Amino acid sequence: MPRKTKEEKKQEEEKIKKYRKLTADDITERKDIRDRGKTISSREHRIKMYRFALVLCVLFLIIIYYLLRLWYSNSGFVIGLARDEEKEYGIVLFETLDDLNNGKNYKLQLNAGHIDYIDNISIDWVPKDIDNSNGGSHNEDNILAYTFFLANKGNTSINYWYTIYIDDVIKNVDDAMRIMIYQNGERTVYGKRARTGNAEYGTTPFLDEGRVCLVGRHDFNPGDVDKYTIVIFIEGDDPECLDPLIGGEMKMHMEIQSERNDSDRNVYSNEVLSHIE
Repeated sequence: MPRKTKEEKKQEEEKIKKYRKLTADDITERKDIRDRGKTISSREHRIKMYRFALVLCVLFLIIIYYLLRLWYSNSGFVIGLARDEEKEYGIVLFETLDDLNNGKNYKLQLNAGHIDYIDNISIDWVPKDIDNSNGGSHNEDNILAYTFFLANKGNTSINYWYTIYIDDVIKNVDDAMRIMIYQNGERTVYGKRARTGNAEYGTTPFLDEGRVCLVGRHDFNPGDVDKYTIVIFIEGDDPECLDPLIGGEMKMHMEIQSERNDSDRNVYSNEVLSHIE
């Protein structure tokens, strides 16, 4: 085999160096491609996870929305007796005068229902005879009205208190809401305090943020019957009855509870006195 000349050896060495350089560059390039691939893959994975999380959040909000709509639409203004009033004292509710006179169909809880949409009105538009109902729901245009009867069918004279609780408010609609209570023909109109802290004209201020009122009834004797009419509307003459309230909602319930002892009376009385200016 002929020996290679120096020139040939030099050319061969240059070819080897060039090959090695190409191989190293190729390896580096391939590594860069793999790294870029991993980066792209990781970014795509994160994007998919973000999209999945976003879809879950949207679904969660939709479910919450429909649950709230269901809650508001299926449960109106509820009137109920606390604890075992019927068993211990014979205190019961009647929805209509006929039920009361027949002594049948007494209830421990009543539902005044709700109105899907209420526009604002003036208190002067509330019918003067709205308390003359014989019981049950008797709504007017933009007015929720409900009458019921509380009877002492037991053998004991008692004192009781009723509380109207504010369960939820949307869009501050309570700023202009009015809750009118007729108790045996005597009317009281409750309204949230104005932003100045003063009572709105012609109203008794809400007791606090969570309650409309806490009212006592003493010497409720066996055979006695108290008639209640609940009237709810939005007062258009309230300075805070403005466009931002549109679409708002308010959920409330009424609870009736007897005094069990002097301690109860002191607690309830002090609750009321503590909120009187």
